[in-house]
Amino acid sequence: EIHVFDYSQNYTRSKNSELNIHFHQWGLQGSNQPEDDTWKSIQQIMRALGHEDRTIDILKIDCEGCEWESFQDWIGLDIRQILIETHSLPKNKTLGLTFFDSFVEHHFAMFSKEVNPWGGGQYVEFSYIKLHP
Repeated sequence: EIHVFDYSQNYTRSKNSELNIHFHQWGLQGSNQPEDDTWKSIQQIMRALGHEDRTIDILKIDCEGCEWESFQDWIGLDIRQILIETHSLPKNKTLGLTFFDSFVEHHFAMFSKEVNPWGGGQYVEFSYIKLHP
């Protein structure tokens, strides 16, 4: 079962349902932001999909900066792998340190890091896998 989210475009295709791929035109945001029809926290998304007590095998996040405001909502969930693109560093440098420290605190190990050349060195793709505590 695959769920794809992008608030800016509609990726629904006729073959999606037979492949068990589900598209949602939603964007990710932190739980401290007001919910609306387009922007949702990870908890609101999981509740809407009926996935509150399920393991997420792979969570891929490329949300154009929302990673800094939303990571505390998803870092402690039952996720096996997190693939995330960061966009610049937050103005609050302590938040940036907390972001990266939280992966270690939640037993994730980085297995890949790659600069996205389209971001002028400001966008970096990180891949983490959860280790047993």
